[in-house]
Amino acid sequence: MNPFATIPIEERYAEFHKRYPALNLIGNTRMVEILCFKDEFPDVEVYAKVEFANPGGSLKDRPVRRMLLEALIQGKIGKGQVVLDSSSGNAGIAYAMLGAMMNVPVQIVVPGNASRERKLRIKAHGAALIQTDPLEGYDGPEVLVAERIAEGGHASLGQGSLSAVGGAHLGLPPGRAKLNPLHMVCAAREGNQHRAAGEGRADPTFAVVAVTDVASHLGVGEEGLPPGEEVGCSATGRARGRSRRCPSRCTATP
Repeated sequence: MNPFATIPIEERYAEFHKRYPALNLIGNTRMVEILCFKDEFPDVEVYAKVEFANPGGSLKDRPVRRMLLEALIQGKIGKGQVVLDSSSGNAGIAYAMLGAMMNVPVQIVVPGNASRERKLRIKAHGAALIQTDPLEGYDGPEVLVAERIAEGGHASLGQGSLSAVGGAHLGLPPGRAKLNPLHMVCAAREGNQHRAAGEGRADPTFAVVAVTDVASHLGVGEEGLPPGEEVGCSATGRARGRSRRCPSRCTATP
């Protein structure tokens, strides 16, 4: 695998990349080989995608860029409409950063126990920040967004929509189908695990393994979760018919 492989800009987005050159800083992060498994598995190559190199500091820059550009192309935003979405932090930072760049007003709803650093970054880009009761966990922001969208006056791009982001979260180089099977190891909390699992469902040659820390897997001290919440389904997770901890086709490994 070429760790420096790049994906060309899609033609439908080319004009936006010319208009807003900073969009070119998102994606095409390099692959770094992880060598700590070589002694035990000499025939296996493990690579990590250096997503912190994106300008917003996380892989969420990718799907948010795509969702905003698709919404602009479709005329859903760009005429003063306010983009409203819920976030635990990283997607909110991406929304705020790109909204400021493209003159799109943004409102982000986060749990009150999201980190101070993330909340400050969202506000630093000029987005409006709404905080919900930490005891409501991730459900609080999602319910509030749904209520305000129903009232009208806001545009929600729905970062949870797998069809909207496709493989944008993963940013894999071309030719991945030649690696059969390809396993994507997601060092991710629950939101990214669900979206990576969606990529696995969309491509049967593509297996997803989610890796998280023990504390997160046990629901201990995780941002956005109510204090003391146990492993299992939140109200929103139950409504979606899935566990928030272990989405289908995504093996949660402490």
